[in-house]
Amino acid sequence: MLKIARKTECCKVLGPGNRAVIWFYGCSRNCDGCIAKSMNLSEDYAESTPEDLYKWVLSCDKIEGISISGGEPLEQNSNELIDFLRKVKSDSRGLSIVIFSGFTYKEIEKGPCKEVLEIADVLVDGTYKKELNDDTGLRGSSNQNIIFLSDRYLPIKEYFYKKDCRNIELGITLDNTITINGIPKKGFVEKLKSDLANEGYELI
Repeated sequence: MLKIARKTECCKVLGPGNRAVIWFYGCSRNCDGCIAKSMNLSEDYAESTPEDLYKWVLSCDKIEGISISGGEPLEQNSNELIDFLRKVKSDSRGLSIVIFSGFTYKEIEKGPCKEVLEIADVLVDGTYKKELNDDTGLRGSSNQNIIFLSDRYLPIKEYFYKKDCRNIELGITLDNTITINGIPKKGFVEKLKSDLANEGYELI
């Protein structure tokens, strides 16, 4: 079963166009400054089969594609993850796939999830390094690479490197929990957490 920490059916800040986004649960990397650290330690996740997760994608209206993040998506069961991504890729809407992973391209190429390199359109790879966060582009730190695995987004390649693509979306749940989508600017999360805690809110 795939472990899902969170998902949203429409996001505009984790890739081009309207995107369905899935944050997979769990990560062994424990990067300093990781925006999802509390999510990965919460033990709060749902389990889904590849088929059921794809049915959810089918229900998402007017999307250009999906983005997957985490946690670490490539630490999920490799057969089930690849099965899910193949279903998405075969969708009649011609959906694109953007993957955010702490593994490098070379690590993925040698690992159990290497088939994702044949399926996805864009891979943002590499371990997040807090000290290398330069507030630029659709990646957390400058050591990470934005790799175009297909030619789908080559005509708008510059979009992925712009400073102004560092936008975020905030949401609030009925239990006063704040969610954040996107790649925030340096120092934003720490300040937001502090301000929200003073008002009785928690950021996940």
